[in-house]
Amino acid sequence: MQGTYVEIGVNTCGAYGSNATPPAGYHPSPFLSGLGFVADSDQDGWDVGTPEYCGDYFVPGSPVEGWQIQIDGTTWTNTDQFCWTSEVPGDVVSYEYAGGQYTVVWEGEIASEDFTIRQTTILPEDAGYFVTRLTFCNNGTDVLEDIYYNRNVDPDNDQPWSGDFTTNNIIVFQPPMDDRALVTSEGLTYGCYLGIGALDTDARVSYGNFATTAGDPEDVWDATGGYSGSGSSVGDIANSIAFYVGDLEPGECVCKAFAYILNEDDLEEALELTGAYQLLADGVELPEVNEVNTCQGDTIFFEINNADEYEWTWFPPTFLDTDEGISVICIPGDTVIYYLTGVSECG
Repeated sequence: MQGTYVEIGVNTCGAYGSNATPPAGYHPSPFLSGLGFVADSDQDGWDVGTPEYCGDYFVPGSPVEGWQIQIDGTTWTNTDQFCWTSEVPGDVVSYEYAGGQYTVVWEGEIASEDFTIRQTTILPEDAGYFVTRLTFCNNGTDVLEDIYYNRNVDPDNDQPWSGDFTTNNIIVFQPPMDDRALVTSEGLTYGCYLGIGALDTDARVSYGNFATTAGDPEDVWDATGGYSGSGSSVGDIANSIAFYVGDLEPGECVCKAFAYILNEDDLEEALELTGAYQLLADGVELPEVNEVNTCQGDTIFFEINNADEYEWTWFPPTFLDTDEGISVICIPGDTVIYYLTGVSECG
């Protein structure tokens, strides 16, 4: 995935870090295999400044980035650039560019639990971050209990340029005290920045340990077993985010989302995109029930953010260019009340 300022590799087990060399035109770190993620974080060009760009953020040394799912005390792990641990079968099923963003979808299944995971990676073309949306579904006839999910990375933000694997790791926000979760790491030489966060009170962040397999998602969520959920620490250690999904009834799906933030200036925008959907009229967010005033015959551009997992219907279709989707143009000829319905397997 190649945006203007961020480039990402997605591998066959749903971890980040490509299994293969990226095509010409990408910016993998010299002498390293494949692409994790890199960023022109100061947005001055990929060959300008010191360093020219930040990263690769985790491919140097032992490339650690991956995830775990825990169901009723049992944990499955898919992790690292070459999927050395890959316990949830799956693969990349789509790659597309549309509406100013790149999207890659990975799907996997734990057959013994009748449980599926869909991971959608979204890179807005000109952003300094990317968002990972997750859909967890119980396709069986029994309740799946006590589900946790964990994402883990060992940040090496400055290493390709400084040779130093250590970072300064800080818990910035942590529920339930905050309405969002955020852990950050910064390189000690050039200050290359990486944040992992979510606008979700069911999320917890931590630093500590190293490998994705060092603990379970519940350990990350509880900040036990070598994981710390407050304060700061300098070291060559992992940063993690975990979600408590809870129980899934038969036929039920739940969605979660988090962001990897590679430019601190984009922090708030990135976290907002991990939260609930937003309805905008000409770029201005609207509350759930509101009115938009304009002159007869003028154009209003309606857009819904954070809405990819929904199928949207607009009613009535009067004065609209379409009555479906997340982008609708309205040229009103009179006063009209629209009703917007979103249907998703996440509820």
